[in-house]
Amino acid sequence: MLVSPAPVPASAAPAAPAGGASRRLRLPQGLVGFPDHTHAELTPDPEAPPFQWLRLAGAGDEPALDFVVLEPAGVIPDYQLELFDEDALALGIADEADALVLNIVTLGRGATP
Repeated sequence: MLVSPAPVPASAAPAAPAGGASRRLRLPQGLVGFPDHTHAELTPDPEAPPFQWLRLAGAGDEPALDFVVLEPAGVIPDYQLELFDEDALALGIADEADALVLNIVTLGRGATP
C-alpha cells in the first residue's frame, strides 16, 4: 500500500504543553514516505483529546513535519493489536504493551482537530 500523508504546516501545531507532557520518539526507519525523519516528538493536544501532534524532526535541510495522530485503542472499542513475532523481533518489542500504535488522521479541508 502506498501512503502519502499530507503534513500539517508547522505553524498549525501547538507548542509543547507545560509539565513535560511531550514524549521523544526514535523511528529507526522513519515513516512511510519520510525515511530520513528518524526522530519525533509526540505532544497531546489538551484542547482536542484524543488527538495528539507528531512532529518529525527535520532531516538535513528539510523542515520539521507535523501530523495529527491518535491511538486507535482510545476510539475503537475492544481494539487489539496484532503483532507478528517477526515484526516484534525487528522492532525490539518483547510485549504488546511495549508498542505505541498511532494512526495519522486525515482531516477535511478547513477542519481542525
